[in-house]
Amino acid sequence: MMKDNDINVLDIACYVINYSRVICRKEISNFILNKLLYCIQKACLKEYNKPLFKEDIVAWKNGPSIPEAWFKHCYWGGMPIQSEDIVNINLFSDKDREIIENTIDKYIDVKSIQWFHLFSEKNLNTVWSRIYNGGKGYNKTLPPKLIKGEQEFVFDE
Repeated sequence: MMKDNDINVLDIACYVINYSRVICRKEISNFILNKLLYCIQKACLKEYNKPLFKEDIVAWKNGPSIPEAWFKHCYWGGMPIQSEDIVNINLFSDKDREIIENTIDKYIDVKSIQWFHLFSEKNLNTVWSRIYNGGKGYNKTLPPKLIKGEQEFVFDE
């Protein structure tokens, strides 16, 4: 599982950006990055009953977001992130990398519009929708216990 040293969400975000670009040959936006980070945290909670990163995931208008990752990459807007940051992969255990990479591989081809539909106020089947609650829960933390229990996402083609 996770190494004892503190892995912060920005290290994971850097890994996600680089893996997506180099291995998957896909560039990702900040919006997609935050959805992938959410799915990575969910996978880790389900597999190990522990979070991979300590930063909170919060309910923002367009779905779950991690403010530290969002603000680091907000310069790019909706465009692909062109970060040149390099992550030290030794920060991650083999199991950490496996969860990160398997999650990216699973969701890398999900289009932004599909994420928007999943995290729309009409879809009441997500932890985000229950917490966000039409804006009443804006910026509230999504509890890891609820994230862990959330069903797997299914996307229509």
